[in-house]
Amino acid sequence: MKYPATSRPITTKDRGASASSLLPVVLLITAAVITALGPGIGGDFLNWDDDRNFIRNDAFRGIGLAQLQWAWQTYHLGVWQPVAWILLGAQAPGGTLDSRVFHGVSLALHAINCVLLYLLMIRILEVRAAGGRANPASHRIGAAATALLFAAHPLRVEAVTWISCQPYLPAAMFYLLAIHAHIRATDAERPKSGRHGWMTLSLACFLLAMGCKAVAVSLPVVLLILDLWVLRRRGNSSAPPAVVRLVLEKVPYVIAAVPVCVWAMAAKDCNASRVPWTEANFGERFAQSAYGICFYLYRTLVPTGLSPYYRLPDGIHPGHWPYWGCFAFVFATTVTLIVLRRRAPGLLAAWLAYLAILLPNLGIVQISRQIAADRYAYLAVMPIMIVAAHFIARLWRGGGEAAPDAFPTDSYTKPVRTHARVAILGVLAILIFAEVAATRAYAAHWLSSDALWRRAIALDPECAVAHCNLGEDLLRREDYTEASRHLARAIDLDPDFAFAYANFAALLVRAGAPADAVRACERAMSANPPLTGLDLAKTHAILGEAYAAMRKDDLAWEHTLKAKELGFADADRMIAYLRQFSEPPEKAKRADSPDAR
Repeated sequence: MKYPATSRPITTKDRGASASSLLPVVLLITAAVITALGPGIGGDFLNWDDDRNFIRNDAFRGIGLAQLQWAWQTYHLGVWQPVAWILLGAQAPGGTLDSRVFHGVSLALHAINCVLLYLLMIRILEVRAAGGRANPASHRIGAAATALLFAAHPLRVEAVTWISCQPYLPAAMFYLLAIHAHIRATDAERPKSGRHGWMTLSLACFLLAMGCKAVAVSLPVVLLILDLWVLRRRGNSSAPPAVVRLVLEKVPYVIAAVPVCVWAMAAKDCNASRVPWTEANFGERFAQSAYGICFYLYRTLVPTGLSPYYRLPDGIHPGHWPYWGCFAFVFATTVTLIVLRRRAPGLLAAWLAYLAILLPNLGIVQISRQIAADRYAYLAVMPIMIVAAHFIARLWRGGGEAAPDAFPTDSYTKPVRTHARVAILGVLAILIFAEVAATRAYAAHWLSSDALWRRAIALDPECAVAHCNLGEDLLRREDYTEASRHLARAIDLDPDFAFAYANFAALLVRAGAPADAVRACERAMSANPPLTGLDLAKTHAILGEAYAAMRKDDLAWEHTLKAKELGFADADRMIAYLRQFSEPPEKAKRADSPDAR
């Protein structure tokens, strides 16, 4: 399709037509979200960050000065997300935790995002049709169908059902609102003062999006892509001044993004989760990036075999399959779309926006030992969904109003186009219902830690993280025999897995083998990457328990007080227990005294 060189602004009449049909779409989207993801509202807090983010973290609960200060200053678990912490704290009023509240908020945020995506698709389709053959009905059908497909897709499960992943949802909401405000600011019919107001609102939404999740830093690039190839704000001119003006508009966004990038990297360094540049193998990193680009597209088309944890394989090499195939696909796609940019600028814009949004999570800067994660697709695939909406809208228009142009008007014309549209609706309905069924089935695995990690192990029996986390959950439920089997398997798969050694030490303490537990804790503390934060605090607490069982009270006091210093809440119970037999060493006693505190 060849788009017109310029676009007319969206008029009040266009916006009114969209608003009049909004309520049925909102109801359909809400129904799809509740039907597909609603069963997850009964899910528990998981032992994958939920325990450390919420159960063992009193600092975020509620809305008060202390919580606000903590939210803006903390690098808890290696992330900087102050706005998200404030929203999460509001879901724990009075310090109470109820997983159903968090799940309900996540469902609501997801539904809002789907509605915002629908409105964005309507607006872009109308802008691109300006000057050509506009068809509001086909635009609404294409946008509504695509919004429903997005809402019920199994790739949404991780972002919506995992409570620790909730910050991605308000980040996406403010991201979409920033784009909406930017598009309104480009309306040529709007007074100049009004355009400035919308630009300011767009920037404010961008700041809120980054405060929820730093991955929103891609917005300036996405807005520039939108201006150049979708809104065509440079008009017919390719002269440098027209492009420079659009670039200069994004300078405030870039200035706002720079400190966020610094804080985000500092948070990862604080948690020791980022691989230093000096240790990075850039061949592996680019191979992982090419794989990720293809992975999310493939999983969008074929959402089977989804897992909570996609292990980063050893020995990634750009010359090995499937990595060289992914390189070839990304290169060929990019070159092809550049060649076709005049005929199909929307495809190039969607592809570049997809890459820009994914870039922070593609592994060029290695943050974790995962090669991919479903949550990273939540925002990134939205440009691709807009292309899908355009495709569905063209099919609908081709199955309807286009028929009289090709065939004479007779008694057979209406049945032909009616049958075509019925077929289109039938295919869309089948796809949506299939997605709902698949999403419900996958969401059931996120209801408990046990179900989650058994799912991961079934898909990848060699995943040490899944065995370790399942073992930890079994240990918590006092199933020591099976916990021992999975923790031992995790250590066999990854002999330098600190967290597995720490959990195995806890198991040994309960099994009455404190000396072995001490050795396991020492192994955990000497591992690389090292334990940090609450994981390190928990290991000191286990050491304190082991030494107490051996009646080495000085060492028990030392490690228990260290655990308390690092923020391990349960250390107080061990301190009360130790006081029955001994007093803390003089130095520790002074530090533990009320005057010292």
